[in-house]
Amino acid sequence: MKLSLITAKNPLAVIKKLKYLWNNELIVLLNSMQLSAGKGIRIQKLPSGTSISNIALNVTTANSANMNFITSFEVRYNAENNILEVGSGYVNCNGIAETVEATEIDVREGLLSVVAYKSGTIWKFRIDYVEKFDEYCYPIAKITKQDDDIIIQQYPITVAIMLVSKICPLTKM
Repeated sequence: MKLSLITAKNPLAVIKKLKYLWNNELIVLLNSMQLSAGKGIRIQKLPSGTSISNIALNVTTANSANMNFITSFEVRYNAENNILEVGSGYVNCNGIAETVEATEIDVREGLLSVVAYKSGTIWKFRIDYVEKFDEYCYPIAKITKQDDDIIIQQYPITVAIMLVSKICPLTKM
């Protein structure tokens, strides 16, 4: 990069040029590294391009000593049984703290969420797909299929916090 680029009069042009140079150099570097998915590296092929991420910075196994980021409700694909395995996680609903146990769920496209529902006067929680996001669900992952690949877009969560409320019927009087 030339010094004249840094001292250009138009800062926007400098930013565009730096972005262009950075992207091209990064692409060349990544191509030369011939990365493959494995321990610590996740490669996802998307319609918009290829996503390469360091699993340790995004989503990791809660029981792994080698990783430094732990998430509730970690979603993993079990190819042998063609199911999603969802790890346990924490929920705080209207100030009540609960632990949701690990579960398995069928693979399908959709928004995988922690869903709150009432059983009498007690709040209960399950992991399920939701058609529409609302106050009773907390998204944990978006599941899509592309060709034969299952793509899991995990949302990092420490505690799923839900504040479920409705308009008091007495206010309508």
